[in-house]
Amino acid sequence: MFVCLGNICRSPMAEAVFRHMVKREGLDDKIFASSCGTANYHTGKSPHSGTMAILNSHGISHDGIKASTLERRHLQEYDGIVAMDEENLSDIIRLKNKNSTAWVKLLSDFSDGNWVSVPDPWYTGDFEQTYELVTEACEGLLQNITG
Repeated sequence: MFVCLGNICRSPMAEAVFRHMVKREGLDDKIFASSCGTANYHTGKSPHSGTMAILNSHGISHDGIKASTLERRHLQEYDGIVAMDEENLSDIIRLKNKNSTAWVKLLSDFSDGNWVSVPDPWYTGDFEQTYELVTEACEGLLQNITG
């Protein structure tokens, strides 16, 4: 599960990009991806128009993606939780308890790049930069999962 603050820019972009990669590799019957936010600002809404536009320009589907909010149960239902930045990582870790089984990491942990956080295009307006970072790290995540 990919996690950002409001679940309309970064994490739904990562979900769509990762699902696209998983499907490309023929693993969509084995690997499931989703996304959510640590805040409930946009629950039920579609991704930001900038996120949808950048995904469309790269031929990546965002069908069915709607904003939702991270819940403690997700830390048991998913194998891994991937945060877009350190603030969201801290929020996720605060939700963990003794029943939590998911590993929790930053998306940048799966990148060879020299960056830690995926900049939020809600504030920067740079959806292309976000797409490039997300794509690079999602490739690394998929390699990590498939060995």
